[in-house]
Amino acid sequence: MSSLLLIAALTTAANAQDGGFDGHGYTQVPSDGDVTDAVNLWVPEAQESGTWGIEALFEYSKNNVVLIRGAGDNESRTSLLTNTVGVNLGGHVSLHERIAAGLSMPLWFTAGGDMGDGGPTVGDLRLAVPVGIVLRDPDASSFGLSVVPALRLPTGNNDRLLGDPGVGGEIILAPGWGNDTWSITGNIGAGFGSSEPFENLNPGNHLMLGLAGGWHFEDRYGIQVEAWMNPALKGSEVSGKGSPGEIALSARGKLLDALTGTLSLQTAVTPGAGASQFRLLAGVVVNNKGRAMDTDRDGIVDDIDVCPTEPETANNYKDDDGCPDQLASLAVTVLNPNNDPMPGVEVRVDGVMLGVTDDSGQLMVSDRIPGNAEITVTDPTGQTESETQTMDLPEGSSNAEFGQIWRPGTIMIMARDGSGDPVDAAISWTGDEGTGDGMLGADGNEILVLGPGTWDLFARADGFRPERRAVELAPNEHSLQVIELSLIPATTVVTETSIVILEAINFEVNSAEITAESQVIVEEVATNLLLTPEIVNLEVQGHTDSQGSSSYNRDLSQRRVDSVMAAMVSRGVATSRLSAVGFGEDCSIANNGTVAGRAKNRRVQFFITDPAPADGVPCHDGRPGQDSVESIQLDRQVEVEQ
Repeated sequence: MSSLLLIAALTTAANAQDGGFDGHGYTQVPSDGDVTDAVNLWVPEAQESGTWGIEALFEYSKNNVVLIRGAGDNESRTSLLTNTVGVNLGGHVSLHERIAAGLSMPLWFTAGGDMGDGGPTVGDLRLAVPVGIVLRDPDASSFGLSVVPALRLPTGNNDRLLGDPGVGGEIILAPGWGNDTWSITGNIGAGFGSSEPFENLNPGNHLMLGLAGGWHFEDRYGIQVEAWMNPALKGSEVSGKGSPGEIALSARGKLLDALTGTLSLQTAVTPGAGASQFRLLAGVVVNNKGRAMDTDRDGIVDDIDVCPTEPETANNYKDDDGCPDQLASLAVTVLNPNNDPMPGVEVRVDGVMLGVTDDSGQLMVSDRIPGNAEITVTDPTGQTESETQTMDLPEGSSNAEFGQIWRPGTIMIMARDGSGDPVDAAISWTGDEGTGDGMLGADGNEILVLGPGTWDLFARADGFRPERRAVELAPNEHSLQVIELSLIPATTVVTETSIVILEAINFEVNSAEITAESQVIVEEVATNLLLTPEIVNLEVQGHTDSQGSSSYNRDLSQRRVDSVMAAMVSRGVATSRLSAVGFGEDCSIANNGTVAGRAKNRRVQFFITDPAPADGVPCHDGRPGQDSVESIQLDRQVEVEQ
């Protein structure tokens, strides 16, 4: 079939033409210079926003429209449009990765045939807007889908079969599958235009069907085999002549960085108006996309892209090498000296605080630039030493574990009662580096960092004897020293006027030597004084019964209170806070005629004298103080019974 683009006519006489249509048969698909673009069909692709192309395709086509009259031996053929020579001008601009706009218009130098030869003229103007519905992944075999609406304006020469008589349009669905080496594309759509008949042809509305297969080489060259057919929705009166179709072999290649060349050879495969017996297209696309090849479309041209087929990962890390990469992430784990997770530890990277560890002793540090990093962990309680590790962080995930050690001078205080239950005792300490105080809490435990040196540690709780411990902490000793306190019930009570002892201080017979059992009472009184620095003056009074001479008893009582005062001074109480007075038998509080009475009269008492009277406190202003002891003991008994 040599005449491939046909208009069938059953009449035997030529009539004057009442209408016209665009019999040229080729509609340009504007290119942006991509070598994977087909010449006749739309290819689904992700756009590169801001890129553009200006295309000029020179064309020669033969026997675009052939009129057939008669049939059989009487058949005659007349070429109405042949030897068409011109240039197809097109422009393409990418507006978004999913949207582009294309504009095209033929400019004819000459177009001959029985319609008459003519000089230069233009064809119809077409505006197309390809919209990406599904974007292909350029790095893998994947599916893409675009929809292409187009508007055709009747700017062409209708009388010379180089333009439609009215406004028309198209809608095309372009699915495709492929990778960076090959692609298969289909076009399915419809065209809408003038329904004005020409001769006995109805050239208006038609379907649009196409298929293309492409091969791409090194992103600089591409070959496409294309075939398409445009069946009329209302056919010719001659059966089989209303579905013009062509097949084409097309090639595109980079001539220069900003210049893509195009060559296409086409011929008809089905008969119909517009299917050319022979068509040759050759031209160039000037574009900004091709000024420098960027195969992976990462913004780094292939000439300097270390990984030209893999896009750069934009993350402020080696963003100029063109290769995919990962930032570093680090799992920081902090364990205490017992190898248990340590929550609440501050983590710094290169001096910048990034957070604290969670209950599992971990903190995730993400989005770090790989390379040298200084990681420091700090216990805000100060109980363990800060630790710093310098690491070379690789790309991706890594781990860092920190095993803490105790700071020198770290102690754990544990307070328990006689049953082993915890006691929430108040604690205080004095030493070379200062003083402090706090509470042990409901669990009766607390960890303190006192620092190396010598410390006096005090613990007190209601109803318990205050405890005092001398603690020696060596420098550079990274171990935890545990101080266990077993609190026992108190034998003294501090009131506003006295320190009342609930058990008598006993001495050896006719001696000033304090018995071993009573030393703990003296220790408790001394500790109470150390814990209550507001007591400035304490008078230690000594009393005896009436047995023996008065002078002997006075001397014995004085020696005994001097012994008590010396014992308190040896326990750290300043001498300036103490005075000692022995009253002998002068301040009896019970009947010396009985054993029980004499036992009550043999006593040591501690009276607060702030300010101290100039002449002392004889017999405590007549108030011997024993009643206060019995009153306190009674109050305690009531509390216990309650």
